[in-house]
Amino acid sequence: MVFTADSEVWSVPAAGGRARRPTDDRRARVGHLCISPDPALLAWTSSRDGVPEVYAAPLDGGPPRRLTHFGHARTRVAGWTPQGEVPASRSLCPSGTNDPEATCRL
Repeated sequence: MVFTADSEVWSVPAAGGRARRPTDDRRARVGHLCISPDPALLAWTSSRDGVPEVYAAPLDGGPPRRLTHFGHARTRVAGWTPQGEVPASRSLCPSGTNDPEATCRL
């Protein structure tokens, strides 16, 4: 299970246990959490650089990887595809597409 509290992302094992932070987004607005289908990865939006961008990281720990560089206030995680891609909505993907909803490869 993943959730946000105090502007940070937290995870708890499905069987229960202690909550931990798989990310380090202190003092940044976070949201739009989405676990990958396998469930090894977590995607979310963070405004750590000023405006929301999409990030992904392993749920069991590890550094986050920034997936978008949109600079757009409406950037959101729209879920995961079965192929492990993260659809991001409301802005441009790094590929340069102008689709309002575009898929970013991990």
